[in-house]
Amino acid sequence: MNLRLAALIVNFDSGSYALALARAVRQQWLELGAANADLEIVVVDNASNTDQGRELAALQQFGARVVQSAQNLGYAAGMNLALAQTRGSDSDLVLVLNPDLALFPGALGRLLGTQRETPGAGAIGPRAFLEPTGTWRMPPNRLPTPEGEWLAARALREPELARALSNTRTQHALREWTAIEPTEVEMLSGACLLLSRRAIASAGGLFDERYPLYFEDTDLCMRLSRAGLALVFEPRAEIVHHWARSSGIERGDSEPGRRRHLSRDAYFERWFGAEARGPLALADALVGASAVFPPGEFRELGECHTAPSFEFSGSGTRLLEIAMVPSFPLAAGALVGGASWRMDERAFEWFYRGRYFARALDSIDPSGPVHRADRGPWSFLKPSPARVQPLSPLELERGVISKR
Repeated sequence: MNLRLAALIVNFDSGSYALALARAVRQQWLELGAANADLEIVVVDNASNTDQGRELAALQQFGARVVQSAQNLGYAAGMNLALAQTRGSDSDLVLVLNPDLALFPGALGRLLGTQRETPGAGAIGPRAFLEPTGTWRMPPNRLPTPEGEWLAARALREPELARALSNTRTQHALREWTAIEPTEVEMLSGACLLLSRRAIASAGGLFDERYPLYFEDTDLCMRLSRAGLALVFEPRAEIVHHWARSSGIERGDSEPGRRRHLSRDAYFERWFGAEARGPLALADALVGASAVFPPGEFRELGECHTAPSFEFSGSGTRLLEIAMVPSFPLAAGALVGGASWRMDERAFEWFYRGRYFARALDSIDPSGPVHRADRGPWSFLKPSPARVQPLSPLELERGVISKR
């Protein structure tokens, strides 16, 4: 393989994940027959709050280039700093990686193969699962709009609007959840992106540093699309994204939320200007509002110390969605069959502590209407925290076997 790849990771309190990910990238690179010298792995530690010394030292011994920032630059600036440590020609590739990812076997090869077969692509992104059994698909990203922000805020108080919006989101998600070949999409997640250096230059650079956290990938996708470059979803390249392990959501850190708000405002100001200010102000007025749903809307499963089970009518294939908000503004999806289905314990251990809402849909046709099943929806509480140890290669191998 006559190719050079720069793999970039920005670490914040996730050193064990970053180390496991870097090892997986190198292993899969070498399995492709590529030269070790043609792979650069750069890890920027973004002034982590906790001691990352042991993990960063292991990364250096492993051959990664480690850069320690004296301050938290934000994800965009940290990633740009990582890119600046690398060199390559226009045709060489850059792999943007969140630290809290794990690669299923063959994922890197699939991404590289699709990039080679799609010369007009601006970026390639994989299918992402929440957990290692390959059951729960991550929700696809969509380009946000001011009206969408306002409607999503209203949906917390208007159940009928919430159902309509979530049904529209589900129809969009099914296009990616059921895809079996590369598909052009409107947006890719910045958690894992493969780009050529030429595409980055065409977009005017990698990430815009006006975004301290979140929306940097949204902005990049907008710039790539404006440059006439396709965004390609490759469902055969599969990863696990242990969502938000590096952002502090479960431990109640408020800083990610503050940074997200700043990034959101910067994004809408850049791409929508004055048109966005009214809808965003209306949406912000509802911040902190509790979701309102009719009493008895959800079947209560209680505290689940082990993985929950769900009963259905009939035995066909259906979509089971799960969310942490009853209006289902974002939801992970699982395609399941049978008259009953129990979540795998290996999946359940990766779910955060908290209240969950689940619903079953009888239709998995992305071009057709969404039909709610006559069982459910359900609600349950997971009292135990999510697993914190990164996955081992053996666990990922077993995940591939179990879901095939």
